[in-house]
Amino acid sequence: MALASLNGIDFAESQEPGLQANIDIYGSDNCEDTARTRKHLESRGIPFNYIDIDENIDAERKVKELNNGRRLTPTVIIEGAGNSYRVAEPSNEELDRILDDIRERAA
Repeated sequence: MALASLNGIDFAESQEPGLQANIDIYGSDNCEDTARTRKHLESRGIPFNYIDIDENIDAERKVKELNNGRRLTPTVIIEGAGNSYRVAEPSNEELDRILDDIRERAA
């Protein structure tokens, strides 16, 4: 994965042309859907931040707040092209639709 620099800060750059998005995955290492989501983004060369809610009580609290008190993993927050998306337990197809939307809006 390529690194880019902005104001002296290095960050991962997507290998997908035209995609500029910040992706946070709140999940659990024991969750099959979390593993699938991570693997899907990795296979597309899309960088993301992974937050293990089993190891971070504040992150677990945030997931519950976002999901009406339910601990849904993964909960994915995607920001890009001036929009913010939040999805819980997304399918790969749902993630792809969101990422395509971001790419189109940024074009």
